[in-house]
Amino acid sequence: MQILGFCVEPKSLFDIMQHLGLKDRKNVMEVYINPMIGAGVLEMTEPENPTSRNQMYVTAKAEAHDEA
Repeated sequence: MQILGFCVEPKSLFDIMQHLGLKDRKNVMEVYINPMIGAGVLEMTEPENPTSRNQMYVTAKAEAHDEA
């Protein structure tokens, strides 16, 4: 998905909205950001303060798997 590739480095909601060409903040949160956070593929940089004006979003790092 284009958001995950874009958010390899932390990006603000405004940056993501511009990248997608969308203007409705609430819609972007409900349709894109929140489901991706829930699925564990996108993370907040300030999870303890989700409504922070400084909140950034970054693609979640894949867990390293131990090889037998």
